[in-house]
Amino acid sequence: MNPDSQQNNAIVFKQTYEVAEWWQQILVSGLYPPETELLEPAIKSKLNNILQPGMNFLDAGCGEGRFARHAETILNVKVVGIDISFDLIKGMAENSVVMRGDITQMPYKSETFDVVLCSMVLMLIEDIESAISELARVLKGSGCLLLAILHPCFEDWGVRSEFPFSSGKDYLSGKKRRAWSFPTSENCSVSLVYTHRSLSEYINILAKFFQIKNLEELSIENCNEEYKIGKKKYANVEYLIIEAIKLEDQS
Repeated sequence: MNPDSQQNNAIVFKQTYEVAEWWQQILVSGLYPPETELLEPAIKSKLNNILQPGMNFLDAGCGEGRFARHAETILNVKVVGIDISFDLIKGMAENSVVMRGDITQMPYKSETFDVVLCSMVLMLIEDIESAISELARVLKGSGCLLLAILHPCFEDWGVRSEFPFSSGKDYLSGKKRRAWSFPTSENCSVSLVYTHRSLSEYINILAKFFQIKNLEELSIENCNEEYKIGKKKYANVEYLIIEAIKLEDQS
């Protein structure tokens, strides 16, 4: 791992440590509708369709464990979770197999898992090719990768950034470090610094290791009316979910 990536991982660890308690409160309270009304139901629905009893499932960047718990309790699969933030994973169920670690350097044997989920993580990682290569390594041949990211074409929703781009400005001008800010009270907020990349960069790196099976863009039009009333706070398209199958020559 190069020094820049090591420095970035240290920044991510510091950020996740600082916002861990707040993030759990947000998920429980439903104060951030894009997560609870859009992303969470969509991912759980896809897991319901993909996972089968007895499968080995890795939640890479499992956070507080909401998807790992769903897979374990509802779908009866063998669940492993890994996340860089100890303060998030300590809240997972006692019977969960979970560890703190870096998804660019995971301790698992090659071809261990049938399905890997990586939700809302890649934007926080500087060296995403190493991360995607590692996700492919631990997947079994023809295994399924489920990715969720901020939609790279619609990132300017309520985000305070040093690199705002609208109407395509700066979209293709290379990686940009941006601040993803969330209100915690009337006068306070917390931020996660992440890296903007174009959609083509994500797809081209994925294509080195995976065959892309399906793309789904999550729109607020699929949400309840209460959420739609407040939609001016958010983009019309919040997230991109990618379902991909590991290429055979990556085994």
